[in-house]
Amino acid sequence: MGESTRHLRFGRADIQDNQTLFEYLENPKKYIPGTKMAFAGLKKAKDRNDLVTYLEEAVSYFTVCVIVFKSHHAQSRGTS
Repeated sequence: MGESTRHLRFGRADIQDNQTLFEYLENPKKYIPGTKMAFAGLKKAKDRNDLVTYLEEAVSYFTVCVIVFKSHHAQSRGTS
């Protein structure tokens, strides 16, 4: 995936791609041994897939909102 890979951090867990996120969501304690977190994970692959899809869509939507806001803000200030 190279340099453009999104990198997430959940506590002490490094999430570097969707596959790692998928595995983390199945069993978070595997990635953070000794944790006392209440989240036990999502055992069903469909549930994990649905959550990853939702997060991807939410990030995409947020990114578009930021781009539109910055563009509008620049236009209102007379810069582009």
